[in-house]
Amino acid sequence: MHEEYPMLQKIKATSYIGIMGIYLKSFQLDKFQQYLKKAKEAICSDYLGFEKACTSNLIAYKIFTKDYKEIKKMLDGVWVFSKYKEFVYYASIMNVLILSKNVAKEELQSFVMRCEEEEKLFLADKITYVRALIGLEEKEKGLSVINEVLEISRKYCVKPKLIEAILLKIQILEGNSKINSREISNLLKEAIYYSYENKIIAPYMLQGEYLKNLLVLLKNEKGNSLNRHQRDFINEVLTYMGKPSKEEILSEREKEILAVLATGASNKEIGETLCISVATVKTHIINIYSKLGVSNRVEATEKFREENKSSNMA
Repeated sequence: MHEEYPMLQKIKATSYIGIMGIYLKSFQLDKFQQYLKKAKEAICSDYLGFEKACTSNLIAYKIFTKDYKEIKKMLDGVWVFSKYKEFVYYASIMNVLILSKNVAKEELQSFVMRCEEEEKLFLADKITYVRALIGLEEKEKGLSVINEVLEISRKYCVKPKLIEAILLKIQILEGNSKINSREISNLLKEAIYYSYENKIIAPYMLQGEYLKNLLVLLKNEKGNSLNRHQRDFINEVLTYMGKPSKEEILSEREKEILAVLATGASNKEIGETLCISVATVKTHIINIYSKLGVSNRVEATEKFREENKSSNMA
């Protein structure tokens, strides 16, 4: 509509940010990047709220791609602003820090104390509270809180929070010898039931290897009562789980070689720059081509420039 009617041009940034959020939840990261660029171009300097929403989505993207160091840099200057001492902002920042593994035990303890002092917590805050409790190995208390979240989320069918809560409950129960495996299987089926239709993949990607193993077990379980669409959803989640993050794709040496290669340097010049033999350069370049799914220097250089462009947009 905003493309067809000039009077609606001001909603471009809003619509693009909304689309970014949808692509994040469905883990379509390439499309997310496309709309991140569009949103950045559409945001006017007056619309600071849009800039913050865009940054929030970008941080979520970096969590999924495991770019944890970059997140730390983005958040380092936040605490100097007094408004971030308010609980609603504090809880949001803590959620990011926990998910990006940038939080110390003392910070978790301080956050838990603050949560327990608050008169009322929203669902999102309770979920972050549970993540903090899990980090402190206080699983019994975490189980009690997550059950409260599940009760409310089921009652009002708040799908994204319901899925997150179910997966967190599985995380708490997993590895407990007193828990029947059937209970965990049923919880996972419930999560898939609420996820598959809208392809809400993102919450699964925040979990560890244990969830991947549980999904494989469920998929192979005889008489699991899953329909074809639910099985397809599991396969899609497992496909994403099997893909390495950008940090894991190339080794540090391969990244260095690709950076020099992108300048147009020959194999001999790359070797001289990095003090390695031409034969070693050739071996690394073959590995780079294979990992990036390219077949020549031009395509590899283009990939390098695309990644740099994405980083600069941050």
